[in-house]
Amino acid sequence: QVFRVIASIDRIDPRLRPDMNGSMNVVTQRLPNAIIVPANAVFPVGGKPTVYVQSGTQFKATPVTVLARTSEDAAVEGVAVGARVALQDPTAPKSNP
Repeated sequence: QVFRVIASIDRIDPRLRPDMNGSMNVVTQRLPNAIIVPANAVFPVGGKPTVYVQSGTQFKATPVTVLARTSEDAAVEGVAVGARVALQDPTAPKSNP
């Protein structure tokens, strides 16, 4: 969720300039075994969340457990750190231009 907040700064850093803005993440829950993937990399296959992990020149369907999700990212279990995942369903029929 995103919340807009306005704050005042007690100690001004000289690097700050008028009209600058910033962002902040507030951690509300830690998921120690989660891997973050783009939300559009998680596909429903047989009613279960699945990520297609690259293996050589092909992609292997890998069932995952979705622990948390935003519109942009999904925290999942079942994918190795550093795995390359498909952002489009590689099993979908190819469309002709």
